[in-house]
Amino acid sequence: MNRVLDEDQRAATCHPAPCLRIDAGPGAGKTEVLAQRVVHLLGEHLPNEIVALTFTRSMAADLRRRIGAALPPDLPCRACGGGGRFAPEHDGATGFDCGACGGLGRLSADGVVIGTLHALAAKWVRLALKGELAGGAAVKALGLVRDHTFGLAMPEDVDDLIDLAQEVVGKKKITQKALKEGLRLVGRDLAGWPTHTEARRQLHDRNLATYDDLLVMLRAVVETPAAAPGERTLRDLHPVLLVDEMQDLSALHWRILAAWGPRSMTYVGDDAQAIYGFLAVKNGADEAAEAARAVFDDRAERVQLGRNYRSRPFLVTAADAVRRQLAAAGACSALPLSPARPAAQGRVDLFDHTQAAEAPHTDRVVEAVQRALCVADRPESVVVLAPLNAELDEIASALDAAGVPAQKIERAKGAWKTAPGRAVVAMARAADLGFWTRFDAMLVLRACARDTDGLADAELAAMDRRCPLSLALDDEPRCSIRAGWWQAVANAGGSLEDLVALATELRPMAGLGALAAADALAAWSADFRRTSPRDFLVWLASSETATATIQREGCVALSTLHGAKGLEWPEVVLAGTSQGALPPVMVRPGDTAGENEWHRALYVGMTRASEGLALVCPQMLRGKFRHPTRVLIDAGIARPNPNAE
Repeated sequence: MNRVLDEDQRAATCHPAPCLRIDAGPGAGKTEVLAQRVVHLLGEHLPNEIVALTFTRSMAADLRRRIGAALPPDLPCRACGGGGRFAPEHDGATGFDCGACGGLGRLSADGVVIGTLHALAAKWVRLALKGELAGGAAVKALGLVRDHTFGLAMPEDVDDLIDLAQEVVGKKKITQKALKEGLRLVGRDLAGWPTHTEARRQLHDRNLATYDDLLVMLRAVVETPAAAPGERTLRDLHPVLLVDEMQDLSALHWRILAAWGPRSMTYVGDDAQAIYGFLAVKNGADEAAEAARAVFDDRAERVQLGRNYRSRPFLVTAADAVRRQLAAAGACSALPLSPARPAAQGRVDLFDHTQAAEAPHTDRVVEAVQRALCVADRPESVVVLAPLNAELDEIASALDAAGVPAQKIERAKGAWKTAPGRAVVAMARAADLGFWTRFDAMLVLRACARDTDGLADAELAAMDRRCPLSLALDDEPRCSIRAGWWQAVANAGGSLEDLVALATELRPMAGLGALAAADALAAWSADFRRTSPRDFLVWLASSETATATIQREGCVALSTLHGAKGLEWPEVVLAGTSQGALPPVMVRPGDTAGENEWHRALYVGMTRASEGLALVCPQMLRGKFRHPTRVLIDAGIARPNPNAE
């Protein structure tokens, strides 16, 4: 959008309130407002005193770019007084370098701390464990990690650790969900849950923390006051806080922020876009999160941004009609939407009740896509959104049969969830630690399609001979890749070039064709000019490129409603907007909270469109005549199906 702010945006940018809540509707320019507010706050605070928490890494990168573009070119650095020479308290001796101007005397956006809460939590917990921040003793008392060198266990890592724990304990009937819940039983006696205890031990032995562990440890940090003169708390270090996507914070997030107690707090979001409650009860707008947020809401000044700069006026009108119904049902706050773009002819296309009873509903989706392609400048300007992945698979097959190329949008980080990608991560971890663990070896052997049963024999041999596991792996025929390979990886801790060479040897093996491990490592090394495996692991866990959206050129995009959040396309086709599809059959009748959440997901899908929107409401689904989803009927966008009971 244009950086010339409207009246409401200027009010939000320069508001003097120490606690400010900004309700920002879709397309209201909240990212630009956040960037401009950071620039405003830089007039009173050092860059490294300001923290901006974002929901995704890509949002963090976009926010930093916008801050840099909005900074006046002649704004002097407050830390060095514009002279490029920092005072002792900002010279980096304590690890808190201003990072504001690079010694040039002029302010840059680099010093502002921007990132996701999990990524920043890892940094702050490590500082506490190193003694540079209050709360280190409280973190150690939790016993979740050994020291500040801990790594992050990806969700896929946790799955593998659970498998390993089940093998050790010998219990096979415990569900993955129950085991993951067991890993969250921090501070409780796990002796009654042997598999949980073993999984936790496996994590601790590898000095790995789960994402849930990070928040638990961060809460211990922020709740610990300074115990000695000169000891710094997180509030002393970062007294200014800005939070994006407030509607997606859990009760634990809000309690951490309350214990943090920043002197200046700005939180931005739209509760009509709270659509992640299906992941866990604690997420979204559940009662616990609302109660925890009430601490801030009670003292916050409020500003509303309701002008939509993204969509055509007729699309804004349709979205506003749906939002009014959601607000009347108590599913979100009332925030009137008004269009900011010039008026234009157009309407929301509705595909319903004209489908022959014997025709599959995907035929109507194909028809809607073909019509959208007639006005779109390129295929990737069109997206099909559906509630569930299974429906997307059906739609993809129908589009393929019609000769329309389509591709699900992907996240770059998904490549590292593949067996080869996880093998690369395991290699980097082993090189960083200087030794192999059973867990790391299992990931590599699985990626190479080799027998992992030999691991047990190698482990016993290592214990008997009192030698490193890497040597025992080399001597085990079912595990050996080549003589000295495992040991060579463990010895590659100081050089990424050695690791690339070793990864090259894995490429010809079965299962590694999906990801060129050596190419991935080599490209990263060339792009980032870093040589440490630890750097690679940190980058993988925190870089915005790890979750960048990938969409192939020349293909219509396919995505779930939840996966489309935060994105936009000129032409949007919403598939499966009939009752029984939205909300899905998994939502039981009478489950008001579940219905409201899926109706909010529909609202999110509608607001992704900037030029055109088509709603596909199949009149027959799974052998029954269906009405369009209730919120569309109540909003006057769709009409009841005369054939449905």
